[in-house]
Amino acid sequence: MEKKKVQTFLDGVCDIWRQEDSGQFVRIRSAVRYANRIIGSKRSFDAMQAGHTIQKVIRVPLYGMPFNGCRISIGTQQYEILQVQGLDDTSPRCAQLTLEQPDILWALNEAGGVADGCT
Repeated sequence: MEKKKVQTFLDGVCDIWRQEDSGQFVRIRSAVRYANRIIGSKRSFDAMQAGHTIQKVIRVPLYGMPFNGCRISIGTQQYEILQVQGLDDTSPRCAQLTLEQPDILWALNEAGGVADGCT
């Protein structure tokens, strides 16, 4: 039996946002704890080849929800999710998110209700 790596999320909290059909962003999860990860040279090079610049890689607890089409805010910083990797060898299961700051900042709907998930 393989041991699972215990994952802690001690580096801060982030909010997860989803863009509605109307174009408005609505928070679907708030105060999600995360852990910073090192941006590897291969990941950085592959992103540059695809025309992207990685600013941050984080791990968050996997809530059984897909992150595709979602955005992340950490404090006043906003990020687009470039890549989602589900990690099954950690406890709890988590997702590693590769993040890039968008060229244009979006207006976040602070008054919006919390939805069930991101699709």
